[in-house]
Amino acid sequence: MGTRLGDLVDSLGGELIGDPELDITGIAPLDAAGPSHITFLSNTKLRAQAAQTRAAALILSHQEHSQLTGYTGTRVLTDNPYAYFARVAQRFAAQTAVAPAIGITRRHGSTPAPQWPPAPVSARVPRSRQARRSASIA
Repeated sequence: MGTRLGDLVDSLGGELIGDPELDITGIAPLDAAGPSHITFLSNTKLRAQAAQTRAAALILSHQEHSQLTGYTGTRVLTDNPYAYFARVAQRFAAQTAVAPAIGITRRHGSTPAPQWPPAPVSARVPRSRQARRSASIA
């Protein structure tokens, strides 16, 4: 299940240069991205790798856009490519999230969830028999 690149940019912002109809099916690093992936460039040391990526779309800054030659795919320009890529990753993670199976839920009256922070040790450790007798006599 993919996402239309134009819809992605419309919802997250940024400037799209290229084909808004591209179907993006996932995210990937520069060196592993394929023709249906989106990736990003935020480190100038990886500029040569970005020029050779096979990614359908590349997220990069306005400054990198003017300096990157060789990449012919679609570009998404933004002020912070790293943060933009993180938001794209969250979007794809939400699409692939698996709902819990029916019947796998906490039942009413089941063991309660652990309390945090835990109760003090004195509240958890039962008092000794001698301590209980002393308390009842006093």
